Amino acid sequence: MYSSVVTMILIISTAIAIYCVPLVYQNVISHEIIEATDRVCIYLNHTHNPTEEGIKEAISDGYVEFIITDCSTGEVYEYIQGQSVIEYDIINSMSVKTDSGFVDTGNKRMVFDITTDFEGVYHLVTKRHYYTYDREYIMLVSKPMVSIQTFWEWFGLRLGAIVVVCIIIAFIAGWYLSAALLKPVNEIRRTAQSIAANNDLSKRLVIDGPDDELKELSETFNYMLDRLEESFENQKRFTSDVSHELKTPIAVINGYVNLIDRWGKSDPEVLNESIASIKDEIRSMSELIKKLLLIARFDQKRISFDMEKISVNDITEKVVKDYSVVETGRKITYTPEDNVCIIGDEMQLEQLLRIFIDNAIKYSGENCEIDIRIYKDKTYGYIAVKDNGIGIAKEDLPYVFDRFFRADKSRNKTIEGTGLGLSIATHIVQAHDGKIWVESEKNKGSVFTAGFKIWNEI
Repeated sequence: MYSSVVTMILIISTAIAIYCVPLVYQNVISHEIIEATDRVCIYLNHTHNPTEEGIKEAISDGYVEFIITDCSTGEVYEYIQGQSVIEYDIINSMSVKTDSGFVDTGNKRMVFDITTDFEGVYHLVTKRHYYTYDREYIMLVSKPMVSIQTFWEWFGLRLGAIVVVCIIIAFIAGWYLSAALLKPVNEIRRTAQSIAANNDLSKRLVIDGPDDELKELSETFNYMLDRLEESFENQKRFTSDVSHELKTPIAVINGYVNLIDRWGKSDPEVLNESIASIKDEIRSMSELIKKLLLIARFDQKRISFDMEKISVNDITEKVVKDYSVVETGRKITYTPEDNVCIIGDEMQLEQLLRIFIDNAIKYSGENCEIDIRIYKDKTYGYIAVKDNGIGIAKEDLPYVFDRFFRADKSRNKTIEGTGLGLSIATHIVQAHDGKIWVESEKNKGSVFTAGFKIWNEI
């Protein structure tokens, strides 16, 4: 494409040059004749006794020929080179016209014609009348020039040869240039093919060279691979965790079914214990599946939110009242430092608060103290749930909102849970364009905080 465009430009430019340059050349010759004629007229205007030497000096161009006739005296002044092309029959046959071929020189008009001398050399000739004082002069002027045909043969052939060479260079340069420009694109293609063939998302493009669009494309491609690799790793981990979470209750149910099959038919105690355990495991599996389906709906953006103006204080007060009735062995305090109103979904916000409180209760043990604060700054309103439980190790803090992550797994084997609650809480906060974080220290408790943009009535 590059070479074709250059070729077309060269061909069009050559055609224009071949057409225009001869016209420019002829125009230059005519202006040289006009300038020489004007200098002679100035000389004749300043002298009553012109001489051939004076006329020659006024012409100052060795290639312009003159035959000047003084109509008053009949005297002829000549400045010609050998056998001149200027002949009276040629010049006298030139008639004055009034078309666009005239060259305007003040109040005089000059008509040019092209003829050849006895040797076949082309000349541009003209005839001019000049009046000064009481005298009339007739000037016959000529200057040799290259014919249009000769010019085309000389100039056109050389220009054509140059164009052919330039086209060849353009194709060679275009091939090398396109290869250099498309190298990053080919690298992207090869990397994509390698990933598709080997299912290896760890490959990356080598980014070097100038800061141009192709380098930006390579960086974007690498960023896309980073996101894809992270997404696939999360998916693999998610599948592995789900399999692990479901394998345990299924194994327990299978064990109790076998126990019933062997001993339960004749032992009511074994039967009742097995049925109770199976119910517990089914309940846990049902809870896990519900949470997994909820997260899947969040991922697919299939959950609709009923956004309206809501009072965070009212929701918190309601939830705290419910937990105070159920969790009588735990002290839950509610501190509304500010009145916070946001645009959000009341049910989802209530679920978020319950997730925070459930985690606080789960990891704090009996007789725990849970403090819930509501406060705000200029932009955000905050819900903070603080407990005095086992806390979270510093190295685990970045992962507490990941799916199925449970800090200090060796100590949490007896604590029920799927590790999905905080992941759901994160989805709820993100859907409200909010922010969520945790502050914790081992054996000193944790503070989970969610922030939402406050609603300002205009």
